[in-house]
Amino acid sequence: MHSDILDYYNNNWHKYKEEWAVCYTKQNLCFGTRTNNRLENMNKQLKSVIEKYSVFKKFIKNFFILISNHRNNIAVELAT
Repeated sequence: MHSDILDYYNNNWHKYKEEWAVCYTKQNLCFGTRTNNRLENMNKQLKSVIEKYSVFKKFIKNFFILISNHRNNIAVELAT
């Protein structure tokens, strides 16, 4: 293995190996799914708003509308 790659791994990833175990445990508790419910929900929302193969300008517009709505929902949840 190239020493630069090994140094990068040791400096940036190895010290977080305990967190990897947490991700692995979550995977087992979620019946093998590799994402959590929040990420799956966001993906579902993206798909409902952004059309497949949409023009970039339309994609960006819809994406920012979704993000704005998402932030508003979070603010409402925090206020209650």
